[in-house]
Amino acid sequence: MYNFFCEKLTQAYPPINEDMLKKLYTMHTMLVKHNDEFDLSRIKNERDMVIKHFVDSLIILNYVKLPASLVDIGTGAGFPGLPLAICCPGTHFILAEPKGQRVEFMHMVQKATGITNIEIYPHKVTEKTNFVVEGVITRAFETVDTTMERAQFLPPHGLLIFLKGPGADGDISEISPANSGAFRLRNDIAYSLPGTAHERRLLVFEKTSQKSSRSFLLSENPFMTAGINIRSADNKSFKTLKKALAPGGLKKTDLTLVSGKKQICDVYRTDPALAHFLVIGEEYVENDSQMLGIITQQEKAGQLLLLQRSLYRELDIFETGMPLLFTALPEIRQLADFDAASKKIVCIIPFQDPQNLGSVVRSAAAFGITDIVITDTTVNPYHPRAIRASSGSVFICRFYRAASLGAGVEFFENTGYQIAALDRSGAPIDTFVPDGAVCLITGIEGAGLPESLRSRSWSIPIRGEVESLNAAVCASIALYEIIKKVNPADH
Repeated sequence: MYNFFCEKLTQAYPPINEDMLKKLYTMHTMLVKHNDEFDLSRIKNERDMVIKHFVDSLIILNYVKLPASLVDIGTGAGFPGLPLAICCPGTHFILAEPKGQRVEFMHMVQKATGITNIEIYPHKVTEKTNFVVEGVITRAFETVDTTMERAQFLPPHGLLIFLKGPGADGDISEISPANSGAFRLRNDIAYSLPGTAHERRLLVFEKTSQKSSRSFLLSENPFMTAGINIRSADNKSFKTLKKALAPGGLKKTDLTLVSGKKQICDVYRTDPALAHFLVIGEEYVENDSQMLGIITQQEKAGQLLLLQRSLYRELDIFETGMPLLFTALPEIRQLADFDAASKKIVCIIPFQDPQNLGSVVRSAAAFGITDIVITDTTVNPYHPRAIRASSGSVFICRFYRAASLGAGVEFFENTGYQIAALDRSGAPIDTFVPDGAVCLITGIEGAGLPESLRSRSWSIPIRGEVESLNAAVCASIALYEIIKKVNPADH
């Protein structure tokens, strides 16, 4: 039997060597021995096993160059993945098979042959499964279209390799329009198994779509997961990120949290050097190409953390379920560095509520005001809640710190700015007449303005029983009214 085995496999793949033949024959004898016990194959005749399993698996090496890493979907007892792995030691294979007895058999073969370039995935591959590989190969009976649905994790130019029978035209014609647009047929090769009348078709599809879908699963296998996997609250990086979210954490860690895909993409586009750790929870699925690009870059930089679900929830303080970006804190400049001569409008914001501060920053940035002065009482503009309320606008603004509100007022008065303070006792803002550059000043929530500023204050007139407007709303309305008069051409 050994001579027959060697003869047929050498005919199928002439570069095969003696060591490969010995390992393959070991697998063959184990297949024959355990076939009925483990329900491995419906083929019972030994010679047929050689032709229809081993020859059928290896002959494709004459027609296609395998990518560096592949998933064998529905590998069964290990075909074609195990024979290919033995003959292609430089290629990494993931053998996906949900049936326990067949998984046990493959582990036995791996131990008996010493194969090191395989991983065994004992689960069904679904639309949510993720593998970091360059190709998929399969002899499974399911349709090409169904396998394409499972293989959305493939990167652009990834290969889908199908070992099919002669009637593969039906498979090709039934590919959905969506998958036809995502994959192109690169090779369609008809051939026969040597010395037999058994006809075969090799179909090789290339992924043309730039879109990919990745699921992020915790795993010891780097081909099945991404980034640094964290399962323990004692992990040093996790503890640092927890500290960043605690009171006083920004100052202690010099890190802040950006949550939401749009804000993360904006930060990455504006200043990618700020990015520190990108955090993803286990089983997260991403199909946005821009976000996948950021994930890939963070992964290459060693700054992608994949967290156990319970740990991820501790960091996801806004309950987004989305990636979380921890960034370094941008510099807050000193007021002395402010270029007063080039700015027509500036605002001093002493707000202590991060959501109020973020809301005003968002309005100011929308009106084209990106230089903002804060004081010793102002909450850090890079507080996570300020970032979220600003929709990320804090990252396109420059912040300057005044030692106090009074020091800020003095600075702008000395540089020729007209002071416009907001207070509900002031004159209606629509009667304000600008005289050159304007410095808008808001009061602190609740306490309002210092008495010294109320004599030159302006208000937002309101009617009805509502006592006052939200401080951030007032500041936004006032900014708009002032801008209309200082820069009328823009409005």
